[in-house]
Amino acid sequence: MIAMAFQNLKRSVMVIGLVIAMSSVVLAAGTVTQALTVHGYQTMYQKLVFTWTADSSNGSLPATPVDGSYMARLQGWYLFLAVTDPGATAPTDNYDITVTDSYGVDLVAGMLADRDTATSEQIFPVPRLVDTTLAMTITNNAVNSAVGTLVLYFAR
Repeated sequence: MIAMAFQNLKRSVMVIGLVIAMSSVVLAAGTVTQALTVHGYQTMYQKLVFTWTADSSNGSLPATPVDGSYMARLQGWYLFLAVTDPGATAPTDNYDITVTDSYGVDLVAGMLADRDTATSEQIFPVPRLVDTTLAMTITNNAVNSAVGTLVLYFAR
């Protein structure tokens, strides 16, 4: 009976240890927040802002799908402008951003590659209809706790 109770305790401790270990892996990817606002008379354009902070130990960031409620509002709109701002703790020079659809196609066709760390930059991609889910990914950053912003503009 005591041996069985000890075995259960041992299993419980192992499970708790695994949960704690996995939590640190999950949390080690930086953070990204999103906000969508509508501007202009009769919704002339929408602005989707991604604000991000890289992981404090390895500079990584998670691939971030656009929030489902925002996607519902963006369906049928066209992406026409993207602006990047590297922030106070700048990421690695020439870091890259992609905005992909559910087919894995980059809506800006690589135009957000090699971002600058000292100045804000903007691109005007060929307008692309939003008709699937979208995700934003930042790669090639090695600066711990780097911050930045990506602003996407959509019009009808």
